[in-house]
Amino acid sequence: MPGEQSLAATQYYAHPHNLFWPFMASICGETLPGPYDARLDMLHRHGIALWDVCDTCIREGSLDTAIREVVPNALPDLLREHPSIQLLAFNGQKAAALFHKYFGNAIDIDQITLPSTSPANAGKSRQLKEDAWLQLKSCLKDESAGKQGRLKK
Repeated sequence: MPGEQSLAATQYYAHPHNLFWPFMASICGETLPGPYDARLDMLHRHGIALWDVCDTCIREGSLDTAIREVVPNALPDLLREHPSIQLLAFNGQKAAALFHKYFGNAIDIDQITLPSTSPANAGKSRQLKEDAWLQLKSCLKDESAGKQGRLKK
């Protein structure tokens, strides 16, 4: 669920110290675009969708540990409408835990839980986080071949 700064800006990962956008630019092999719309276009060009496990919730502040009263997003509907989605990559343990709580094993799709890009996740080094996120490079849409790769297991 977006934090306070993201909600105020109506932009995912708006906190200036969140590493999501720099990591995505690196994964996509692009320079980090400045404007938010250009960042979303970058994801789209590379076959990356951005969505929350939660449709709504109540949370004081921005910490994931404060999330309560969750209404999950209609993820099964999204996957039915977009069958080309082959992997769910969770930004942190809380997103993965919420997914499993609400959907369990009902959704049969590859999944990976990555370290949170939030500045609150200070227990892991930037390099460790980036190395984990760079695994997604192998899953990007290969525009020349018109197909997506897979994570190596």
